[in-house]
Amino acid sequence: MIKVQSYLFNPILSPENKNNWENTAVFNGSLIKKGEDYLMVYRAFGSNLSTIGLAKSRDGFNFTKRIQILKPEHSWEKYGLEDPRITEIDGKYYVFYTAISAETPGPDSIKIALAITTDFITFEKHLITPFNAKAMALFPKKINGKYAAILTANTDLPPSRNAIAYFDNIKDLWNQNFWQKWYQDLTKNEINFRRITSDHTEIGAVPVETDEGWLLIYSHIQNYFNGSFGTFGIEAILLDKENPQKIIGRTDNPILVPQETYELEGMVPNIVFPSGALVQNDELFIYYGAADNYVALATTNLNDLLINLKNNRHTSPKLQRFNKNPIITPQDNNNWESRATFNPAAILINEKVHLIYRAMSKDNTSVFGYAHSLDGFNIDFKSKVPIYLPREKFEIKQKPDGFGGCEDPRITRIGDLIYICYTAYDGQTPPKIALTSISINDFTAQKWNFKKPIIISDPKTDNKDGCLFPELIKGQYVFLHREGGRGILIDHVDSLDF
Repeated sequence: MIKVQSYLFNPILSPENKNNWENTAVFNGSLIKKGEDYLMVYRAFGSNLSTIGLAKSRDGFNFTKRIQILKPEHSWEKYGLEDPRITEIDGKYYVFYTAISAETPGPDSIKIALAITTDFITFEKHLITPFNAKAMALFPKKINGKYAAILTANTDLPPSRNAIAYFDNIKDLWNQNFWQKWYQDLTKNEINFRRITSDHTEIGAVPVETDEGWLLIYSHIQNYFNGSFGTFGIEAILLDKENPQKIIGRTDNPILVPQETYELEGMVPNIVFPSGALVQNDELFIYYGAADNYVALATTNLNDLLINLKNNRHTSPKLQRFNKNPIITPQDNNNWESRATFNPAAILINEKVHLIYRAMSKDNTSVFGYAHSLDGFNIDFKSKVPIYLPREKFEIKQKPDGFGGCEDPRITRIGDLIYICYTAYDGQTPPKIALTSISINDFTAQKWNFKKPIIISDPKTDNKDGCLFPELIKGQYVFLHREGGRGILIDHVDSLDF
């Protein structure tokens, strides 16, 4: 596991009381090497407004000559300029930043803007995205003959989406028509960093070119949607040199989390947010915002990090659709499955794939149908009648044309019994998880002698998608289920006698 080393004399940049524009906080610095100098652009906060400052250093550790270089001039940045990222390409410096256009920021007023300069005195400004986005960085060289940028869209309309954009001409960066079309294809342009849906990820530093690929240091916030602020961490990901949408390696865990006092206490406590990265003498320098109050520095050996990333090569699984899909379809001549057939459960018994699927009639009643296949692709048999009907009050719908019935089965074998978890819904009270069972002999003989179903979830809480593990764990039965929109939960019980 790779861990970075915090600089002993952190923070390297702190608020400056004599400057009203940066006397409250300075953080999220992005760096570039210009000749013998290190230039850092950073977010400065003072007089209740965020602007962008510039500091210089000869060694990357000690920064002086601090000046304010960017402040509001246009309506789309009237209420602040945040979190700059700087790239040099074609002899010009491109500083991307978050532009705030409303006193109370929201998705419609948080967008990406750009300032271009050659001398850090005069700047050409442009609004970039017509949609909500942050954290944009331009790659420091063209990729396959095109300019390339990486950004995080929908930061304030979660889940956020990290994505790549390519440009034939640098002026396309501020072409609103380009971005509208690009946003329509956001899924196609996306790079998914998240491990689970409760994570929030955001681009950190400008990508660093290495022999192994593009190294991207980014922010990975765990449990972002679970009712708390989440746990901030800094992580690394390795992208293919010619196709940076392809992830070829990544860290398994954060390489830095809030631990030091300057990371735990500040304008917004418990935050480490990466914003700059440079390589110097085989060492990777990671510059980050600490507690939204300071700029801090951490270092690690670049080769060690790359080895770690390569040993954790990430390949996204790709599923191939069967070329004869769909394999089960609604049948007009069978009213019980005339509207829809979907969400099948499957189990392999005696070299045969058995499918139990949800079927809906024209009046929106859900029941279960049955089919089997010898190869898992082609249906060899399909029942002409439903094998399982609503029979208890909790699953019989209360309105004739409303939705209700037995939905979305999950099938598990334990010993000589087949268990089926399903969603029982009467159309009025919250959906519940029901459990029934049948002997394996009856099941394979298609004698549908199912045991009387019971409700196993809290009847007052919305519960769906229950499934039973196929083995006991430490002598207990284990269920997964989705409760009340809070995500996936796991429960252990000693007995199935609820």
